[in-house]
Amino acid sequence: MIKAILLDLDDTLLLYPEGGKVFVQRYVELFNDFMESRLGVSGWGHAMLEATREVTTGLDPVRRIQDVFMERFRAAAPDVPDAELKRVYQTFYTDAYPDLEVTTQHVPGAPELVEGLRNRGFDVIIATNPIYPAAAIKQRLIWAGLDPVDGQYARITNAENSHFTKPHPHYFEEIMAHISLEPYEAIMVGDSLRNDIDAGVRTGMTTYWVHEPGVDVPESADASGSLADFATCVAQGWLETLPSKLLEPAHIIPRLTASIAALHGTVHGIPDRFWNQRPDPKEWTPLEVVMHLKEYELESRHNALQMIVTQDNPFIRGATLPPQPGERDLSGCDGWEVVHQFVQERQQTIAYLESLPADAWNRPARHGFYGPTTLLDMAAILTRHDQ
Repeated sequence: MIKAILLDLDDTLLLYPEGGKVFVQRYVELFNDFMESRLGVSGWGHAMLEATREVTTGLDPVRRIQDVFMERFRAAAPDVPDAELKRVYQTFYTDAYPDLEVTTQHVPGAPELVEGLRNRGFDVIIATNPIYPAAAIKQRLIWAGLDPVDGQYARITNAENSHFTKPHPHYFEEIMAHISLEPYEAIMVGDSLRNDIDAGVRTGMTTYWVHEPGVDVPESADASGSLADFATCVAQGWLETLPSKLLEPAHIIPRLTASIAALHGTVHGIPDRFWNQRPDPKEWTPLEVVMHLKEYELESRHNALQMIVTQDNPFIRGATLPPQPGERDLSGCDGWEVVHQFVQERQQTIAYLESLPADAWNRPARHGFYGPTTLLDMAAILTRHDQ
């Protein structure tokens, strides 16, 4: 059953005439002039484009898009202090970027669609390619006539909260990890066949392609039409009739990788004292959570995944019951160090699964709790345990 609606922003909820050429040209010129006038160094437009290209190729789950961008971007002026560069960069998006609204157009019915989806109880995600900072995304939501407040959406992807870009399936998997849903419980609605539809299909999502009339519709899209047509489909109960997409081996590695990114995004910037705070006497602390993730990862790889690969139809007893909240002393442990250890264990799991032949995913096993199972099923259980 569909529970979440991922809505692309550019050319789906907000239009850019002439294929965005006017917007891009004006954006680069405005950015270049603003940065040069503040810092006395030229070439910022080119540096921005180069840094943007850099972030679209990376798949590092422990580096946010913004961090990768700024590292590449600052090469244009290595003598400018970091703090000053960041201050001027951020000021551009609050003071100058709003001037670009004149290069965009509203999409009729977009605000009403978003409000209607929320009223029907769907999680609404603004799934825009996260190559821009949050301030820029919120400006574009305003231009589209939409509420820019984070609390109105389950998630708004941007360069500061994302580790991957479209069309990598990891981008979609990171969203799913943050909202604790499976991809088959979501639909991706967007105008780009490459970034939205084909990428959504690779993740296991239902897809709706937004396009102009009179074009050929590819088989990859589950349905297509205008944004108004999608609103009509929703009103007629179409989303409630959609079958769940089947799990495929290709879904596993991006999902396991995105879990690392989601964990890093969740704990990014938290004060040290938070690691040992308990939301309730019967609940784990953040430190106990990440410690369990690390230990479960190691046990799952050795006592489930590797057993299925190396033994014929093995019996798997299931994971050992972890210590309950407060049952062990972790006062000497550093939260970020445990996160790092979990990441190392997860990367070993990913490398192990990537080394296997394609037919290994169907190898059978018997599980003490789940019953008859396969390597694919047990790998999927590992991703659900992350959530």
